[in-house]
Amino acid sequence: MIDLQEWQRKALGDIAASMKQHLRVLVLAPTGSGKTVIGAALVAEREERVLWLAHRRELIDQAREALLKAGVPAGDIGIISGGRRENENARILVGSCQMHIRKDVPEVDLIVIDEAHRSAAKTYVDILAEHKGPVIGLTATPRRLDGKPLSDAFDYLVVMATIGELIELVADNEVSKKKPLVEETGSFFF
Repeated sequence: MIDLQEWQRKALGDIAASMKQHLRVLVLAPTGSGKTVIGAALVAEREERVLWLAHRRELIDQAREALLKAGVPAGDIGIISGGRRENENARILVGSCQMHIRKDVPEVDLIVIDEAHRSAAKTYVDILAEHKGPVIGLTATPRRLDGKPLSDAFDYLVVMATIGELIELVADNEVSKKKPLVEETGSFFF
């Protein structure tokens, strides 16, 4: 089980509360702050079928590892990405956003999008058009360089933490010194 920092536990509660009122929630936090860890902790607490989307193999593998660390049994996690198909009937599917080109998007109750600033791209737009249920987006960059709005994909923004807040937490020694600043997950503050 993942041992979350106090501010991460608060963020987890804020996200869960916002999902009760909003269908598509965008979660904003700096790079390395543990967005994947928070997303995995949230998914681990839920019983429904989940599709976790990412655009690179490394992010797919990172999400799978975070889900395992969050206490999700390995048998509950499947991978659908390119030619890689593992446990396609699992409760949680971690997959590539390009998967729908070769195969229909599986029916799920919740979609989590890693690097959600990409959700305005056609591959994501097509997937989200088929899914009428809740969506959680994780991003450090809520603004796209091409100017396409994320408001088409998300209806609420949760600011998990800002860079300034995290620097202040480290300076105030509120982030545990027992944990390394960089762990194998690639997270600086986890």
